[in-house]
Amino acid sequence: HDSLVHIAHGCAPGGDLTEMLLVLSLVDAAGGGGGTRLDEETIGELLAAFLKQEEVSAFFVYTDENALDNACAALGAAEVNAVAPPAGSDEKRLLEVLVSEVCVGCEYLRLILQQPERFGVRRGLAVALLAAFFKLLWDRRAPEAGKLRLEVLAGDRGERVAKAVSSGAARRSAPSYHPRHPNAVRVQILDFLAARGLARAADVPKLRQEAARRASEHYEITRSELARGLPTPVVTSTAALPAAGGSARLG
Repeated sequence: HDSLVHIAHGCAPGGDLTEMLLVLSLVDAAGGGGGTRLDEETIGELLAAFLKQEEVSAFFVYTDENALDNACAALGAAEVNAVAPPAGSDEKRLLEVLVSEVCVGCEYLRLILQQPERFGVRRGLAVALLAAFFKLLWDRRAPEAGKLRLEVLAGDRGERVAKAVSSGAARRSAPSYHPRHPNAVRVQILDFLAARGLARAADVPKLRQEAARRASEHYEITRSELARGLPTPVVTSTAALPAAGGSARLG
């Protein structure tokens, strides 16, 4: 989330979905990566297959109340149930709204949608993966849908940080804040793609390094965008400069 980027250097939050998005962008031929063109159908199949693995217990995505308020305005509705739309509702229209930029509560993902070239991620890939998440979440016949988690964050910034970390939505936070380090998540996804022939096993180590590099780059971009216009704190000290070989303490 916008304030979660301050949890740990080198991390930018977004949940499991943005970890998968980052990795998929490395093998998406349509986006300049190697191997296979990832269309909407393929992306949906990959997400479902990934979730069917026993070692995958949950897959987190988060949004916030402001994004859902925007969805209500777009739909002309008093409320929106993004987790389980009522039977008979227009799910196609709801999906169109939920994947639109103003209705994406994750600032990191929204920045990707707004500036895909800057992040090196094809916009269509990001939209397709987010759409696949909601389609599967709403599929009452799919057992793997039970592993999907849509966390709706509320409250002020500090409250949202606490909720995201405690719920597991902050997948890109440091290991001291969450037991699943983002590197481990990316490795798991890369190994899954290699097993399905979307990446050569011999290329996986190089792809792991590239994924880590891009994650750090994405963090810096996200941090710079979200910090735009915020005041810069100034630290002052009245301590005298140390003599040669000495030391001073900031107070």
